[in-house]
Amino acid sequence: MKRTSRGFLLLIGLALNGGPTFATDHLDRRIGETILYERISPRPGKSFVIRVNTFLPSGPGPFPLVILNHGIDPDGSRDRVRFQVPAREFVQRGYAVMVPQRRSFGGSEGPRDWPDCQPGAYTREAQREIHATLRLALARDDIDTRRILLVGHSVGGLVGLKTAEQDLPGVVGVVNMAGGFRWENCDWQTPLLEEMRQAAASRIPSLWVYAENDRMFPPELARQLFASYRQAGGAGRLRVLAAHPGDGHLFFPERSGLQAWWPEVEGFMRAVGLPTRKVRHIAETRRPGESGFAAIGDVDSVPFVEHEREAGGKDYRTFLEAAGQRAFALSEDGDAWGWSVSANPLDEALEYCNTNSSTPCRAYALDQQVVW
Repeated sequence: MKRTSRGFLLLIGLALNGGPTFATDHLDRRIGETILYERISPRPGKSFVIRVNTFLPSGPGPFPLVILNHGIDPDGSRDRVRFQVPAREFVQRGYAVMVPQRRSFGGSEGPRDWPDCQPGAYTREAQREIHATLRLALARDDIDTRRILLVGHSVGGLVGLKTAEQDLPGVVGVVNMAGGFRWENCDWQTPLLEEMRQAAASRIPSLWVYAENDRMFPPELARQLFASYRQAGGAGRLRVLAAHPGDGHLFFPERSGLQAWWPEVEGFMRAVGLPTRKVRHIAETRRPGESGFAAIGDVDSVPFVEHEREAGGKDYRTFLEAAGQRAFALSEDGDAWGWSVSANPLDEALEYCNTNSSTPCRAYALDQQVVW
């Protein structure tokens, strides 16, 4: 995600509680978002502080827990993955949700030093962040650690399955969303099949969900991975969803995929004895429609204040080049703006813009449409 407001740039500092902090941190208070910190020690003399985005329902709890594990961008992006869309669904049903940002991602400390084409080595290291998240949960009175669901997307799905091998107390189910580990210029499928076979050592039930048009792990490969798991004795079921708009690998974090995957997860949760009834309704931000104010690519028509036209136009051009779900917000006086490419771009763009604006901000562009 990106943010710009009166020339404001991304800053990284140190919070008073010892955790790294982004000046662009946007917390979704509607779903009780906070950031927790925990230290991990992968080897003697080495320790790093990781961030855990945490979402909590209102009330005293204790709440059952969902741990959401993110994937790896091919370009090594360190942007935060907060999973606001899935988090909202779980929080509405009375769940605490914790999203650990693995080393080098989203403000967590540590190097990006995982070994090439070795999914086993990577998942062993990545499990440290899950254990750190569990330590945070165990220290809280408002989280019920006897009812835990592990959910992971992409590499996070593999990490969840491998963590379940340990049959951790309180973990009652694992959901693998488009899970796997893909690397360039090597035979990555053979070790991945072996990792899935080994994951069958767990007796925790699992749900595997992929999309028909997944570009990373297409259905044929997903079925091979699942067969390797099942033939080794793994307890699970596989669901292949219809094609998702754009890249099917992104059906889980994107809002447009929710109606496809939620019924599968809801049925699985009921099967493992977890509650699914909504206990609270959390309204979504209303999405405005196309206005006809200007063409999406017409940079000169964006109503920036004159002294910010050059800087604003530069950022708007960058926004236009971004792929994925995106939003650009602008203050009413044209003096501040913000934009985001994420699973929840509208809320984030508005928040980034409003932070340093003296007048209210509203959406200027959403995806391929001008809505001003």
